Amino acid sequence: MPNFLPVDEQLTYLKKGSAEIIREADLRAKLEKSRASGKPLRVKLGMDPTAPDLHLGHTVVLRKLKHFQDLGHTAIFMIGDFTGMIGDPTGRSTTRPPLSREQIEANAETYKAQVFKILDPQKTVVDFNRRWFGQFTSDDFVRLMAKYTVSQLLEREDFHKRFQDEKPISMHELLYPLVQGYDSVALEADVELGGTDQRFNLLVGRELQRAYGQESQVALTTPILEGLDGVQKMSKSLGNAIGIHEPPLEMYGKIMSISDEMMWRYYELLTDISLQQIEARKLLIKTGQNPILSKKDLAHMIVRDFHSDLEAQKAARSWELATLVKRNLKEGKVEIPQDLDFVEIPLSDVMPAGDPDARERGIATAKASRLDNSEPAIFDSAVEVIVASSNKGRKQTTAGETLGAFTVRQAQDHGVRTFTAYADGHKLSPKGTAAARPAGSIRRLEIVPRDARGGGGAVRVIGGIEQPAETELVRIDKLVRLAGLAASNTEAAGKQKQGAVSLVSIDGENIDTKRELVVMMPVDQDVVLRVGRKMKRVRVISDGGRWV
Repeated sequence: MPNFLPVDEQLTYLKKGSAEIIREADLRAKLEKSRASGKPLRVKLGMDPTAPDLHLGHTVVLRKLKHFQDLGHTAIFMIGDFTGMIGDPTGRSTTRPPLSREQIEANAETYKAQVFKILDPQKTVVDFNRRWFGQFTSDDFVRLMAKYTVSQLLEREDFHKRFQDEKPISMHELLYPLVQGYDSVALEADVELGGTDQRFNLLVGRELQRAYGQESQVALTTPILEGLDGVQKMSKSLGNAIGIHEPPLEMYGKIMSISDEMMWRYYELLTDISLQQIEARKLLIKTGQNPILSKKDLAHMIVRDFHSDLEAQKAARSWELATLVKRNLKEGKVEIPQDLDFVEIPLSDVMPAGDPDARERGIATAKASRLDNSEPAIFDSAVEVIVASSNKGRKQTTAGETLGAFTVRQAQDHGVRTFTAYADGHKLSPKGTAAARPAGSIRRLEIVPRDARGGGGAVRVIGGIEQPAETELVRIDKLVRLAGLAASNTEAAGKQKQGAVSLVSIDGENIDTKRELVVMMPVDQDVVLRVGRKMKRVRVISDGGRWV
């Protein structure tokens, strides 16, 4: 026989993070009866498997189901494999496209795995509403529909608004609240949980239970969680969500990005600590404690819940190091962390496309001096065009602008800008006629027209560069990919263009990459490579490869 806590203590725990209890007096009576009889309450939460992945917003109501489970009651997680094919019209101004049976079943499998990150799999009843609706006859559906009127259904806010706006409401959408409500009848639920947007459906369940001769369930709603912006509800489509399958560091960093005010709402809705403990933390901050300490605790708790305590600790350390690097980059020096993941990369794997014949063709024999740093860097529009490596032929032009006989056109391809040089309206040959370099750079880049490479035009590095000792030109996109910080060269190039990539040398000097695709960096030395919040210790190893 379960040993239930006193009813007042249970209510206090259950009311934390709840928006509304309909009715609280009914819940108290059910808890008292349960404690007296030793019979746990049957608490139902239904979710339609309309998407494969859950985010933290979905876990608010899941955590409330866990709270009932913590108190010794029966947690029933019902997967709406039947209702999912209808499509919940809640909050919709148009009819939701139905999912196929195959999509529903695939998503349902992922739901079972994900909810057990919060619920105890040994104590959770998992059910599917196709178990009873699959046996429903047409007579059963007619009898179910006879329990409710069209006018009652049109009291629902979204239905009422669509009716007033003369927007269509499909018959199967009107059926949805009845079908969801009948789930409570089939499961003989004492309590049903849902977000505040599910209030109407939960109340339909109360009425249907009475109509079928059962005691009405208590409807307990939970708030809709705001996303990272602190304004709109958490949603993957809005880009403000934290997925429960996200890597620990991503999850930790996103939580650290929320406002101090929103932190308390996350504490209330996404953790199991009591309201008294939350108030104690608020008091510490009022008396002078830095709010970031409480935010770090929150991030640790959430990452621990969905990964592990060890992963939460590692994420916290990585976030601290990334923040330190970012904060000090502007000062030009940072201390290189010693406990980062380390990777060695052969130089030949990250060299830009070379031009072994450059010296013979006379294109790269002259040294290019560094221009004034105030000039635009690579991937800005200012470009020098050099003909036959002679200073007489040197012109500087903006993309699309003509100076004398030379024009430089700029194209966008996979997030990387490329340049094409024209003389008298004709493309300059890639063989010995023209070269170009971004203004403000010590690099000399050759224009390679698209038709010379069968599509996929490019700007290539050629010889004649004033190069410091123990350094080499490397492709930053290849470096980032091979370090495991991007899935592809294209993704890495995009991050570099966005300014999300930074390099710090072994002596703490910031290596200014100027968002260039080709950068000069030390070889046979450790550097810290940072991409967003992720960092690694990288060493490019000389292996005989040279770009000229």
